[in-house]
Amino acid sequence: MSQIFKVNHVNGTEIKHIYIFTGSHHFQTDNYGPDGEKIFTADEWDNISTNDIPITLIPHYIHGDDTINIIKKKIVKYVKLHKSTKQLYLFAIQQKVLNPTLLFNELSQGHEINVTHQKLCQYMRNIIRKSAHSGDQTICDDIFQ
Repeated sequence: MSQIFKVNHVNGTEIKHIYIFTGSHHFQTDNYGPDGEKIFTADEWDNISTNDIPITLIPHYIHGDDTINIIKKKIVKYVKLHKSTKQLYLFAIQQKVLNPTLLFNELSQGHEINVTHQKLCQYMRNIIRKSAHSGDQTICDDIFQ
């Protein structure tokens, strides 16, 4: 089975609608949560249920090797947002463990430039951490305390 892509229509911090690009996959149930088709995690499903976020299945593919421009064209075509591709801002959230050595090599461009406090903090601002006690404090604040 091809990968299923979830596209969230976000306005500010609020998810307005979720579009699921399913390709040719047909689901046995309308329950897309962890107790059903397992498309959404328990946290995502709770958010969808609590905020009554509509979900639309789109029987077309987004391929892993599609360019950003191709993905934007597919979203505009199948989601019918009445926007141009230039008006769309795409981002992804993925969960992964950072390897400090690889991160340093990436930030220093292979030891060609210095990794400053500012450069490290700029990178860290793109990291979302899931913690009940984190509040508004950034990861950068935690590192340099």
